[in-house]
Amino acid sequence: MAEFLSRTRRILTQPDFAGLLAATVALGVGFSFVAPFLSLWGTREVGMSPSLFGLYMTATSVSAIFVTTTLARWSDTHLSRKTVLLIGAGSGALGYTAYAFLHDPRVLIVIGVTLLALAAICFSQLFAHVRERFVAHGVAGVPPTFLMSVVRVAFSVAWTAGPTVGAWVMVTHGFRALFLAAAGLYAVFLFGVMRFVPHEPRPARVRHAVRESVWRVLSRGEVFAMFLAFLLVLAAHTINLLNLPLYVTG
Repeated sequence: MAEFLSRTRRILTQPDFAGLLAATVALGVGFSFVAPFLSLWGTREVGMSPSLFGLYMTATSVSAIFVTTTLARWSDTHLSRKTVLLIGAGSGALGYTAYAFLHDPRVLIVIGVTLLALAAICFSQLFAHVRERFVAHGVAGVPPTFLMSVVRVAFSVAWTAGPTVGAWVMVTHGFRALFLAAAGLYAVFLFGVMRFVPHEPRPARVRHAVRESVWRVLSRGEVFAMFLAFLLVLAAHTINLLNLPLYVTG
């Protein structure tokens, strides 16, 4: 326990790390406010049929895959992590603000495949920044895996209280307040990125580095097996996350 506390203190004394951790919690809470209640909102508040809601979720998810893959490649070669994080945080704040006031399914799908697809980049780019900024340079007496675990725990802790608070906001103030609260938390994360993430342009050697295609990487047997396992686990988790609110309230 003493070693754990000692390592934690060393990490928190690193420049900008504590503020970045607080921004990570805001991002996690913002996401946990919305994700568990999307099915209720889509089917009961907006009035989507189950088929249309399924189409909405599929379109948003597929768009997020392509958008985040493209942005991630650009952040590895051209754009700074800060620029990409600002794009994602700003898009999340705008997207959820729009969700608070709009109810046309067609417009909501457009917002989902654009603004919220862009917002999906925040989580992965946050971890990429932490790896480059803190893990690569090292923190004395702190293993890299421990440092990354602290960031993961900060994001996960948000899910212990976020859905409960989100449910209270939804029941007492409605879906509009829920989405505005999520937008506000993305705005907090945006401020955290502006304040605690430095602008670091990609070096020339990185910009001109040769990158393997996604399909070539997936052609490796062990990589494809892990990809498939991860896909199935997340699919099961997402199905449960979307169906449980309808089951409990139905």
